[in-house]
Amino acid sequence: ALDALAVKTFRGVSGFMPKDQAFTTFHNREAYQIEGTGTMDGVTVKLQLLNTRRNNCYFDFLAITPLSGTGAQEDAFKNFLESVKFL
Repeated sequence: ALDALAVKTFRGVSGFMPKDQAFTTFHNREAYQIEGTGTMDGVTVKLQLLNTRRNNCYFDFLAITPLSGTGAQEDAFKNFLESVKFL
């Protein structure tokens, strides 16, 4: 399941604390989004993940940004997701 896969992705992140998580759609396919914070290499970071599947292939889109970052990183991740095309 997509939600179980998302949780496994963050298993190695120290102190991962999920903030928002929900099933959604991405290019008319079931998807799962999760956002939270944790520590990587001693740095507190924000993690955003969207995973989906297409034709028995799984796709994970992940953004890792310093917690002290600006909203520009979130906008960049959103723009990136909007640019993804499945052919």
